Amino acid sequence: MNIYEKLQGARVELQALELKKSGENKFAKFNYFELGDFLPSINIIFNKYQLCTNFSISNENACLIIINGEKPDETIVYTSPIASADVKGCTPIQSLGATHTYMKRYLYLNALEIVEADILDPLVGKDDKKNPPNNNTPPAAPDNFQSTDNLPFSEEFGECCECHKQMPEKFVKQSEGKYGLPFCSKACLDKHELRQAAINSNAG
Repeated sequence: MNIYEKLQGARVELQALELKKSGENKFAKFNYFELGDFLPSINIIFNKYQLCTNFSISNENACLIIINGEKPDETIVYTSPIASADVKGCTPIQSLGATHTYMKRYLYLNALEIVEADILDPLVGKDDKKNPPNNNTPPAAPDNFQSTDNLPFSEEFGECCECHKQMPEKFVKQSEGKYGLPFCSKACLDKHELRQAAINSNAG
């Protein structure tokens, strides 16, 4: 068999093992394969097919070479640009080790076509949910709120002294501030204060 036939045979045998994922991301709530979940099985299968691997990493790229032990000139090369694994609380050498582990894992997943769910999907929207945008949108009225816009005036309803909107009498009493006047909203109160400030300024 040539190296491609051997690699394909190894892939099929590995998939038949039904590997278990031991890695867990508690933040995004998904499981993933760690090197220890599949590398021992790969070594056993590759030994059967007389294949060996060579992993290396440089400043820019990581490389996994699969070699046909019977014909060493037959190789398959997998490469990937590297990204730094910035792990909180780790020393630089520990972060470097994490980078080596991650890149080796990803290259083996690619070479043996080990399927994992898209890691991006569980992460989308996490930050948005944790830190919702502050767009200054006022809160919605409660479900049991009843609009007074179209209700006839009665003793049970009062009137905003600024916009003359009808509102329940209990709200009228609650909204009477330092002016002793009812306001249906802070916007109406602000308008009233501005007008009072202008009147006082002209009087002075």
